[in-house]
Amino acid sequence: MKKKIDLSSPLTPEEQELEDSIDPNANQITDPAFLAEARAGLDRLRERRTHGGARANSGRKPKEKIITSLNLSPAAKARLKELAKQQPGGMSAVVNRLILADAP
Repeated sequence: MKKKIDLSSPLTPEEQELEDSIDPNANQITDPAFLAEARAGLDRLRERRTHGGARANSGRKPKEKIITSLNLSPAAKARLKELAKQQPGGMSAVVNRLILADAP
């Protein structure tokens, strides 16, 4: 069973002064001073913005290369692997050299 709190005891003068200063009908949401303070706080938060959203220079850096998929026959892929072993740079470098060598 919950213990009941006795609210009938008299307030101290400091408590009574505090109780009297509270307006039970005041709506803080429409108070202009409160709204101005809240807007100023939101503006400060927007300036700092440390949580969420994109940050400057974040994420993957752009590359000069473009990923491309090729459908090759098994024989063509085997030949490409052989050329890649003989030359530096791997299969992509071999394909780049072969295509650009034929370019006008």
